Amino acid sequence: MGRVVFLFLGWMLCMGYRYPLYAQSTPLPATHTLQPFGIKCEIVEVPFYQFSPLERQASLRMSYASPFIQNPEAWSSLKNKDYKVYEIELIYTKYPKDFRKWLTDYNWLLEHRLIELFKLDSNLLDPAIHWKIVLQTKCSDSETAKEMYHGVVIKYKPRKPWVAKIRDGYGLEMESIHKIVEGDSLPKDTMVLKALHQRKDWKKMLVIMDWTGSMYEYSAQLILWHKQNIQNDLIKHIVLFNDGDDNKFKGQNRTKEIGRTGGIYSMDVYSLSNIYSVLDKAMRAGNGGDAPENNLEAILKGLRFYSYCEEIILIADNKAPPRDMSLLTRIKRPIHIILCGTNEIPPDVNYLSIAFRTGGSLLTHKDEVRFSGNVQENIRFNLNGNQYESKDGFIVKIATP
Repeated sequence: MGRVVFLFLGWMLCMGYRYPLYAQSTPLPATHTLQPFGIKCEIVEVPFYQFSPLERQASLRMSYASPFIQNPEAWSSLKNKDYKVYEIELIYTKYPKDFRKWLTDYNWLLEHRLIELFKLDSNLLDPAIHWKIVLQTKCSDSETAKEMYHGVVIKYKPRKPWVAKIRDGYGLEMESIHKIVEGDSLPKDTMVLKALHQRKDWKKMLVIMDWTGSMYEYSAQLILWHKQNIQNDLIKHIVLFNDGDDNKFKGQNRTKEIGRTGGIYSMDVYSLSNIYSVLDKAMRAGNGGDAPENNLEAILKGLRFYSYCEEIILIADNKAPPRDMSLLTRIKRPIHIILCGTNEIPPDVNYLSIAFRTGGSLLTHKDEVRFSGNVQENIRFNLNGNQYESKDGFIVKIATP
């Protein structure tokens, strides 16, 4: 396919070029055309590349100084579906900055990376696609540069919107969830996405999440994040709870027994179609019917079956306190809570007590508090502008004058 003659600043790439094309003082061009492909490419600099949490994207990883795609299945599994690619990003590191220290022939590397990409899918050579070269600048040595992300990110959208098969209220709810997961709409409050991006130390997660009406948008963010990170195998299992399915049973009000309220569903997280199926099943089974939820019952059931998971994450509704705090003494693992709705009312002391007594943590829309697990210690802390303290092994809110 010939050599690519691509003239722009030599220090743009971690692997360098043997012959300088520009002096160091030459300004970085905003765009350039990649020949012989005729690709007009925007050039941008960032400290380090961050994946957007709200876009459909396929990440094709490449090793430092290598043109070969490590995970071609990330795109080959999608390319024949009814998607339209609208942007492709080529991600590099800007090291070394001094072009005189370059070692690798940059033109050869870029050309062969594009050749490998077009061998994977020749349709990507489409003039309608916006191309971008992203240069990561936060690297001062070769080891740091090698650890940073290198590769190609393909961003795409469906040609046709997803439509619910059953056009009732539940179907429309699932359609709105599907749009968030597939990147067609943005949630109003991205609390869950922010929390998961913040806690990069969480691995092998068991996620327990509230699946009642007020939490659909938040929980959809978990599925979106999982979809984007599925290759990293961070979430092992997801357990949903809807506080006992419908609160009416055979036409009569059903008493909710602590520890046996029910309405708990687990799912296989390796199949997106299966995830949607379980979400729909749990939604149609009922919505609890009252404010309190069976959070701890769901945690205990999750731990019973998936005890090997390393981190236990609870996605909960700040407006719906747990009905089953009496079960807390049975939980012997740290519980990390993503508490949604804290931008409207102060964080609920029940959820703070769960994190405190188990040695876990709690994240709100703007703060995080972590606990040691020592329920004997007397602590005071500020969270979202509210004062709390420990008292008799639980967390209480300090009244302000």
